[in-house]
Amino acid sequence: MVPKVGSSGQEPSGATRSRTMDSVVLDGHADGLRAGDPDAIAACYEALHVPLFRFLMGQCGNKAMAEDLVMLTFEELLQHGYRIRGGGDAIRAWVFRAARNNLIDERRKMTRRGDKPLSDEDVDRHVSDELGPEEAALNAVGDRQLKAALARLSDDQREVLGLRFGAGLSGPETAKATGRSLNAVKSLQHRALGTLLKLMGTDGENS
Repeated sequence: MVPKVGSSGQEPSGATRSRTMDSVVLDGHADGLRAGDPDAIAACYEALHVPLFRFLMGQCGNKAMAEDLVMLTFEELLQHGYRIRGGGDAIRAWVFRAARNNLIDERRKMTRRGDKPLSDEDVDRHVSDELGPEEAALNAVGDRQLKAALARLSDDQREVLGLRFGAGLSGPETAKATGRSLNAVKSLQHRALGTLLKLMGTDGENS
């Protein structure tokens, strides 16, 4: 689903902050994207498809669905990228917000169809397909512990952590991608990390 372009599609003003390398690279392709230049679209895909896939995979646990949503999102970027105002930061925020909207739409369709959500065993199988058997086995215990802790978080908290640490978005980019204020994102992140530390038994060990 194509995001509305307004204040959330523009560069933040005021406070100076660190920027991701992806955003810096995309700055040089912003004009080409608005002009429909295929090379600019390709550059956007090259810079963003991996973190976008990681975010979607973390949210839905289904490789095929995540791949389909990545492609749908970049098709929308090809069709509507001319609407994006600003540089690399605005492009990243637009892409992740579009992907989030597409994921929400797909979940609604699944609910209407009566599809069952993936079980933990299904998710583990998808992860094992992505990793080699040895690496999957080494990660299994830690993954199950983290998954159990993540399941105790709210959907909003999991989404923010997925964007911040799975996809590597900054706080302001996460705020634009989700339509929340920066303070709301920081609050969700703080509460989520605090809950994870307590549930995984590491609260206070390294303080």
